[in-house]
Amino acid sequence: MKYYKSICWIRRDLRLNDNVALHEATVKSQFVVLVFIFDINILGNIKNKYDRRISLIHQSLVEIDQKLRKKGSVLVVLKGNPIKEIPNFAKRIKADAIFVNRDYEPFAKRRDKAIENACKGLRIAFNSFKDHVIFEGNELLNQSGKPYRVFTPYKNKWLMELNGALYPNHKSYLNRLVPKKQIRGELVDWSLKKMGFESTRLPIKGGQNAAKKQLKRFLPNLINFHKNRDYPSISNGTSHLSVHLRFGTLSIRSLVRAALNNSSFGSKTWLSELIWRDFYQMLLDQFPHVVKGCFKQEYDRIQWPGTQRQFNLWCQGRTGFPL
Repeated sequence: MKYYKSICWIRRDLRLNDNVALHEATVKSQFVVLVFIFDINILGNIKNKYDRRISLIHQSLVEIDQKLRKKGSVLVVLKGNPIKEIPNFAKRIKADAIFVNRDYEPFAKRRDKAIENACKGLRIAFNSFKDHVIFEGNELLNQSGKPYRVFTPYKNKWLMELNGALYPNHKSYLNRLVPKKQIRGELVDWSLKKMGFESTRLPIKGGQNAAKKQLKRFLPNLINFHKNRDYPSISNGTSHLSVHLRFGTLSIRSLVRAALNNSSFGSKTWLSELIWRDFYQMLLDQFPHVVKGCFKQEYDRIQWPGTQRQFNLWCQGRTGFPL
């Protein structure tokens, strides 16, 4: 056993199943504390107190907490600046290591680097893992040894390099999670109201259970995905799983497994869409300027026609053209 007590910090991986960081933490540690932090750097920019993203995150966290309490443990939820709160929390509970799944947004990469540097000073190991994608960073390069800029050759390489070792189901040993009584002093009220938000009705429910149910609902329609995905009137023409992938209530590996277990043309089309997702995460990681501008930077100089009023009407679906 490498570590006595570790922290598994969940961010965009709000699930207990098939979670690489949680798997690694529970394999390599005698005790593990599961923690989430509401980042004030993000919350401060959200003016709508009924923001659906916050409600979905909160629903997902409540589900995780309920599952942990049934096992005698608990989810620790903090609020603050992670660069300060995570190292301080690790120091308070005398943790030897922190486990996270990597995020590829420039803001998240800077945050994690700052936390890793802070942990070095405290002699706390910072371990990060690939979980959000099938291929990351420099794992897929073109013949010139550079990141791909065009999707089709990227997709061909992705399919060529794919093997079963890349999409296993990672089991976590939840019996290694710290008992609630040992972490009681760190528990605070993390209701939506306390976070400064209000509950709102969601068209798509949060949490791992809801994500699994939606996948199960979609799979019988997978064979016709290539035909139905372009018609909004077909309720299950698409998977409705984008938000679950965004917040990690389902793993990308579980969806790749589902696609590969079906030999239909619709399944191949859906797998291609999942590869698009990997491609865009790679672009975000390797070409961070896309956060604030066009991928081809010369397109930033385009003078678009139209008025603000026309844009607002388009946002509201009131262009005069029926869908």
